[in-house]
Amino acid sequence: MAERNMTQETKQKTQEDYMFTRKHVLEDNIANHRKFNIQKKNNQYICVVVGDTGAGKTGLSLMLERYIRQGEVNLDTVCLTHEDFMAEYTSKPKEKVIIYEEGRFSFDKNKYNHTEVAEARDKINQYRKFHHAIFVNFQNARHLTSEIVRNADAMIRIPEQGKAHYYSSESIQQMWRYGDFTGWVDYDARDFFPDPEVEIPDLWQRYEQQAEEELVSRDQDDDSEDDSSDLEDHFSAKEAASKLGLHRDTVKRYCKEKDGFKCRKVGEQDKVIVPESTVTKFLKDM
Repeated sequence: MAERNMTQETKQKTQEDYMFTRKHVLEDNIANHRKFNIQKKNNQYICVVVGDTGAGKTGLSLMLERYIRQGEVNLDTVCLTHEDFMAEYTSKPKEKVIIYEEGRFSFDKNKYNHTEVAEARDKINQYRKFHHAIFVNFQNARHLTSEIVRNADAMIRIPEQGKAHYYSSESIQQMWRYGDFTGWVDYDARDFFPDPEVEIPDLWQRYEQQAEEELVSRDQDDDSEDDSSDLEDHFSAKEAASKLGLHRDTVKRYCKEKDGFKCRKVGEQDKVIVPESTVTKFLKDM
């Protein structure tokens, strides 16, 4: 069975046990709206989370996923790049919770003609029947594309750490005119959320470690572009895992056992480069 980068609390708990805000406003609104979208509209659920760097967008999104999935969180569906987001959004299983940390790569109207934004614009509704719940993190509401604004079921503004303003889809539409953001209106509800380091310490530590590894990996990819021309087509461990439907640690172990990988040194870390031939062999061995 394929391994997945997930956390699951073993003690039997109800969904209410995973509520974390002071008034439970965010949990109630999001869970009910998501359920309505799936059962009544056969649709996805999109929530845009807006806040400055360090405001707590990802921590809030992870705690919301933990609530929605009753203690289960899949860090493999936390996306840093447009490519990661498209891979998760356009694939099954259905009803995934996808956290897109860098929504600006796909939904920034200042990059309207860029390939990534055009692709997101074209596909944002094509896979709505997969019923994914998507949290798109963004820093500046003024830069959101009209497509993501039009399709958003809710928006959460974080004016400062620990404080959340909730806006319904109706309120969202009041804040945009002819595709331009006109300013924040009165929020529909206000709530307060805890520090993820306190509420979900183990999960938060794992998330930060993974995020750091991803950043190192991306930096290494940029640095080694000119050095990789002598290699056959190759993939990062995460890309290979995505193609195979497995967790990247499984791919790394397989590559190590079969001596079918290459490493590049990045500081104290090794970056795994998986040749296409190894991916092909893996498929045959499965």
